[in-house]
Amino acid sequence: MKIKKAIVTLLVISTLFSCENNDSNVSTENSNSSLKITNDNSLVINEILKKGFKKEDIVESKDYFIVQGDMLFSKNIHDYAKSNLTARHNYTSSLVSAQNRIIKVKIHSSIPTSGNWRDAIRYAIASWKDISNTSILFVETHEETADILIGSDEGILGTTTGGYALMPSAEGRPGAMVSLNLDIPVNYGTKIRIVAHELGHTVGILHTDEAGTNYVPNSPASDPNSIMNSTSNGGWAGFSQYDIQAVQFLYPTLACNTLLNGPDAGTCAFDRYNDRINYNVYVIGRKQTNVESGTATWTLTSSSLEMVSPLNESCEIRVKANNTTWPATGIVTRTTSVGCSTTFTVSLNNCINENYSD
Repeated sequence: MKIKKAIVTLLVISTLFSCENNDSNVSTENSNSSLKITNDNSLVINEILKKGFKKEDIVESKDYFIVQGDMLFSKNIHDYAKSNLTARHNYTSSLVSAQNRIIKVKIHSSIPTSGNWRDAIRYAIASWKDISNTSILFVETHEETADILIGSDEGILGTTTGGYALMPSAEGRPGAMVSLNLDIPVNYGTKIRIVAHELGHTVGILHTDEAGTNYVPNSPASDPNSIMNSTSNGGWAGFSQYDIQAVQFLYPTLACNTLLNGPDAGTCAFDRYNDRINYNVYVIGRKQTNVESGTATWTLTSSSLEMVSPLNESCEIRVKANNTTWPATGIVTRTTSVGCSTTFTVSLNNCINENYSD
């Protein structure tokens, strides 16, 4: 995709997507631009054309159709099916559904511990968390069952593309992958911007400065400060006013904090940190600022589990010493200061004899 001079408002589409950002007006040209469409009558291509793109914008790669140089569209027609999440807006099939808006993010081992990419990822996650009056929450996890895996592009993207990400699925789950270009020569602030930008794509937000069909109401005709612009002239200055407005419009706060995330049923008693002594797992919730005040409280009803360290947004659970009842089960309840109660059932198997390497 070539850089556009005109800047338009934030928009949302139900596609797979990749993009970029760096210090000096990064180009968004894609190395697959010489590929040709082999099936003009493809149902998928028709779906892409319905979104307002032109046929000459589309080229074909092995796994995706590439639109305007950097947007990846799945070749599976089922990825374009409309979901029944809500009927209020014409772009809802691309949004993350209410039960999936506490989003667990795992940093893959391909992101080195040296340097500052991991710090940039965590800073970007914290910056998203600071957006008030929204039901979207990114949290870092070490569990295998993460919603989003952030890893290296393994040298694929060259020197002008900062990263790419998948858009939400038709089932209302966030895009499951973010790949970062670890070789791109940018400063720490721009690394934060790249990660924050890619996380925006995982929840369905497209480039601010590219034309589309589904616009966020009351957003301006241009927003040079948007982190969702396709290029960046510099480092991290935070979300623009209209970035925040778009997130709040697409993902408003819920009437009550009714969302908790925890380990999947059947998870081994020791968690994914390979902690075989304390068997700790985590249940995570979120304080909704428009309906809550003060600190939430946690309770656990169980004969085989115990609570370790309840906090406002999470609590730590482990199997009781010398427990012999399997699976070890319990009901975790989080209650807010305005009386909103949410429960989550924990069920852990005894996998201590499985052959897991440390």
